[in-house]
Amino acid sequence: MTGAPAQAGPAEWALVTGASSGIGEALARELARRGYGLLLVARDQGRLELLAKAISREPGTAIKIYCKDLSDPGAAHALVATLDDAQTPVSVLVNNAGFGIHGLFAQTDLGRELALVNLQIQALLILTKACLPGMLRRRKGRILNVASVYSYAPVPMQSVYAAGKAFMLSFSESLAAELRGTGVSVTVLCPGITATAFRTRAGLPEKKTWLSMDPRAVAAIACRGLFLNKAVVVPGWINRLYVCAARFVPRGALASLTRQVNRRRGLGAAS
Repeated sequence: MTGAPAQAGPAEWALVTGASSGIGEALARELARRGYGLLLVARDQGRLELLAKAISREPGTAIKIYCKDLSDPGAAHALVATLDDAQTPVSVLVNNAGFGIHGLFAQTDLGRELALVNLQIQALLILTKACLPGMLRRRKGRILNVASVYSYAPVPMQSVYAAGKAFMLSFSESLAAELRGTGVSVTVLCPGITATAFRTRAGLPEKKTWLSMDPRAVAAIACRGLFLNKAVVVPGWINRLYVCAARFVPRGALASLTRQVNRRRGLGAAS
């Protein structure tokens, strides 16, 4: 693991996973503007360094980068140990890192699916368990878990991904209820289609659509909700409409509808 401080640390730090691009990068920039020091985690050392260099141009910004693949079962524990050694208290935890797998479950790779579970569930639990006690002692802290509108629906061809996001939604809402009155809040962000590199890692070609939101807009909405202590944030009217439909449409019909939408997006056949 590599840690490279740009300058002396501030009083409050924000830990952002999956910070090298997309929503994670945009969230890091938003939190820097709010005065937080940044602990940025991602697999891509080069992109992390470029982001740190860009953000550190702002006066008073402190950044540490950690190149780590959190889909590795031991990576989250190693990250926690490094932060403990550095005595870096985390005031805002953003569990954003993730990737998608597309295809028929009978044909997709089990190793990648287990890595997805490690990233979306195991790493989230490890980092939350590590950061939460300090937040509770200080009676101040915020946790943002980045899920998806697919948290609300069965999603053919993306069954493991959607199940992981459903776990994140349920866990976040449950933990938020546990922590009421403690000074620590939990917010779950449920974005829809966002213009990021997500499709590339899933092995799919990039495809822009009028439904896509800019990650900067998603991050701005997410941060507003986070600092207003909202339990759930769904950015964009089309995504809120989808979530509303998911509450009332029968699950079987919703699965068929979601599959038809994904076919129009080029996700209709196994890859």
